[in-house]
Amino acid sequence: MKAILLADPHALDFSKVAQALSKIRRIPLADAAQQARTQWGLIIEAVDEGVAVEWENQFTTLGVVVRMVNPSQVVSPPSAVSVSQLVLSKDHLTVTPAGGHALDIPMKDLWLLGACVFEEDSTTTVTRQEGPSIGQRVASAGVFLATGLPLSIGPKKQTVETKQHHSETHVYLDLITRLPDARYRLDGRQLDYSILGDRKQYHAMGNFRQLLQVISQSASDAWRNRGADILLANRSLAEMSYRSLSDLDHELRWLLTLRSLPT
Repeated sequence: MKAILLADPHALDFSKVAQALSKIRRIPLADAAQQARTQWGLIIEAVDEGVAVEWENQFTTLGVVVRMVNPSQVVSPPSAVSVSQLVLSKDHLTVTPAGGHALDIPMKDLWLLGACVFEEDSTTTVTRQEGPSIGQRVASAGVFLATGLPLSIGPKKQTVETKQHHSETHVYLDLITRLPDARYRLDGRQLDYSILGDRKQYHAMGNFRQLLQVISQSASDAWRNRGADILLANRSLAEMSYRSLSDLDHELRWLLTLRSLPT
């Protein structure tokens, strides 16, 4: 059995991968595009070696360079540890896991920087009671006292349900270290950006970019994921393509596997 993954960590082109998958699997391009965005560079995890060779040749013909590895070589990222506090210095950063003790991490030990931004939509149902106002109820009572007629003024009592749609932006940065293997997750919405000093800006996304830039410059040996490259290049967040943290996990599996392979 073999796994197939994109060979270049900077060449994740969903459209090219989708075109290749569409031709190889003989499926509609729309279905292939959905598969490409789900797999994030780790195209297939287990297929017979003979089929894998055919796939590799097909991808190469279509201009997509891939690598074949044993399924046992596919690397899963460590479980994410949420960080409640961060301290920066030139050569080190100190992270304090939620409910834990501060840990000192040399910048040279950072193995991979994984950033992502995505929108999460939700819908809530608000229930309220509608009916006559106090004034209308008083007027109805006055009519009844004057005429004896049970005349109701105003709308009838009823329960009204209204759906409210919400959109929330999530911003995360995973710091992955090697030896020991660990993953520390920063929630960009909850960080204290005073650690940036005079680099601090007046909006959260600008501060998150600044933080990523500081860490990236100090951890020059660390690989960066697609999200980190987009943020550092100040490109549109619409290019991110993340729908949830699950997408980030898939991408990190691909990148960590590539980084662990012999050159």
